[in-house]
This record gives sequence, structure tokens and C-alpha cells, in this order.
Amino acid sequence: MSLSDTGKLPGSADDVGRAFAFAQRTYSGTPCQECKGRSTVGTIYQGVVSASCEDCGGATRIGPLARVVPPQSTAQGGRGRPVLRAPADAPRGAVNGIRRPRQF
Repeated sequence: MSLSDTGKLPGSADDVGRAFAFAQRTYSGTPCQECKGRSTVGTIYQGVVSASCEDCGGATRIGPLARVVPPQSTAQGGRGRPVLRAPADAPRGAVNGIRRPRQF
């Protein structure tokens, strides 16, 4: 894996932090599907953006990370959406060596 022009690896901690911050800013306050409350927090879990309810503990699925979080703008020096890659020895369909359950 080679370094980019900015000296960072693709899918770096900066990209991950930016994706989490975007999900929290954009999807906090989304109505919960179970209790209809609005005390939710936008979060990312296993490549899926969801709104986790602080009242009932439920989670409202927003969508896959690649479709929900927009690519970085060129003004920020972005290279597109964050890349999550599994290690070479990971089973097929795994992210970071963890096998994902079927999408709900």
C-alpha cells in the first residue's frame, strides 16, 4: 500500500473520524421507528449508518455507509468516499477481519 500525495493512507483515521462526525451531525434527532422519540444519535456500525434511540434502545437503519455519507469535497482535499478494506487473509465478505451478519 502506498502513501497518497497528502502522506496519508486511504481510509485513514481522519476519514473514519469525518464519517462518524457527519453521521452524528446529520442523523441525530431522526425519529425512532419503535417509540417515535427524537432523542437519537447518528452512528455507524459494520458499515451501516443508523440512528440509535436513547429512550428505548432501538436503532433505525438509515442506509449503507457508502450511500449515506457523501464524498469529500475537493475544497477539503478529498479523494472520494472512505475505503474500508478487509485484510488479505480475511474470509470473503469480512470487514477488518470480522464477518458481517446479513443486512437487516
